[in-house]
Amino acid sequence: PPVSSSAPLPAAFPSLDRSLWPVEPFQHRLRALVHQASALPLAPPGGRATVRVAFRLLRTDGQMLHESTSADMPLPGSKSAVEMGDASGSGAHSAVAGTEAAFGQELVLLVPPGPTANDLSVQLSLEMVSASDTGAVTSTSLLALHWRPDVLPVLSPIHLLAKASQAVSPVPSLARPRPTLMLSLVREPAQEQIDALG
Repeated sequence: PPVSSSAPLPAAFPSLDRSLWPVEPFQHRLRALVHQASALPLAPPGGRATVRVAFRLLRTDGQMLHESTSADMPLPGSKSAVEMGDASGSGAHSAVAGTEAAFGQELVLLVPPGPTANDLSVQLSLEMVSASDTGAVTSTSLLALHWRPDVLPVLSPIHLLAKASQAVSPVPSLARPRPTLMLSLVREPAQEQIDALG
């Protein structure tokens, strides 16, 4: 039967005088949406290699406060260099335009409220982890970006195509093009910063 507007609600009916979701303050976060990496080196002869993206929050003394990493993406072996134009097998073309890794993953860093922005540094690194046929494992940074957390504008996404410079990249100088990383970055404010946004 229909219930009149004056009838009391059943005892099991949820109370409407409290929030259905817990209330939590906004937290200072940095988000990186990693799209893809291109022109990556090939795995060593007879070995295996993967590529990943690491998002780190560091102190100025180098101490790591937080790290968020993507999944490891496999890279093709060096025999692909012969199939893609390096008929001599010399490995000179160890970075091939068709060697790509599609990530499509979001990495998040929580910036703690204690240290000031001048005491912190953000590092985003494209890294290759390779294992030789003897079992030795090495990690190489193909591309690295560094900035302070407060450099990014608040709630304004930045779309970035980063490219390794010739001076610091471990990829052989004859290899063209050099490794690139396509990503989007956004900074979320802390609760106390919201009122200042206007």
